[in-house]
Amino acid sequence: MTFDIDGFQGLRPPLGQFMLATYGSALAHPNGLLVLFTVRLPAVAWMLLIARTARRRRPNVTATA
Repeated sequence: MTFDIDGFQGLRPPLGQFMLATYGSALAHPNGLLVLFTVRLPAVAWMLLIARTARRRRPNVTATA
């Protein structure tokens, strides 16, 4: 009696590799999005703060004819 210890219950190797790849992708994509939003959203808020302060400090130039 033999035991199937790889967890794929007799699936052919290409299908088992495909299952591992899709499982890894399913885990990696949410983690990547979490990192992206963790880094990007504070950066956007910081850039908006810089843009607001720069707009306030702009000298008031009036056109004279």
